[in-house]
Amino acid sequence: MKKVIVCSVALGLILSVQSFGQSVVRQLMAKNILLLGCYKYDNYALNQFVVGKQGKKIETDFLAGEGLPSKIVFCQNGIYNSVLIEVFDGSKTSKKRKKVYDNFRSTNQASWMFEPKKSGRYYVEYTIPSSETDQKAYILMIQGCDYGNCKQAGQAVAQGN
Repeated sequence: MKKVIVCSVALGLILSVQSFGQSVVRQLMAKNILLLGCYKYDNYALNQFVVGKQGKKIETDFLAGEGLPSKIVFCQNGIYNSVLIEVFDGSKTSKKRKKVYDNFRSTNQASWMFEPKKSGRYYVEYTIPSSETDQKAYILMIQGCDYGNCKQAGQAVAQGN
């Protein structure tokens, strides 16, 4: 009986955390999806963490394009200090690794955009500064691909439509 109660409580906690995360995703998507412009929404990745007296460095990666032009929108919620986002074309172990994007000049914004020049795997490092109090925070990465929409939109603008 005790095992059933413990499992039920644990499952309830997991589901409530997941549903809260989904609520944050919906909020951030609603605020930022239009930043994709002519790129069609493809997928997202959510990083959830607690910021405290020590800053955090979070690493993740994503696959861009698969032969299609793509656009990445980074957005955050719950971080009250500047966030540094750096995107690299290789992993930390790669000797040829190069930084292809950073938001250094605009770290105090709530969202940022990156358009990879070519398809492939990219590696992201988020550097989050410390906070006076522990606080839950989120960084959402929204990915869109150009399935011909952007070219068509550009042609329509050029033709005056």
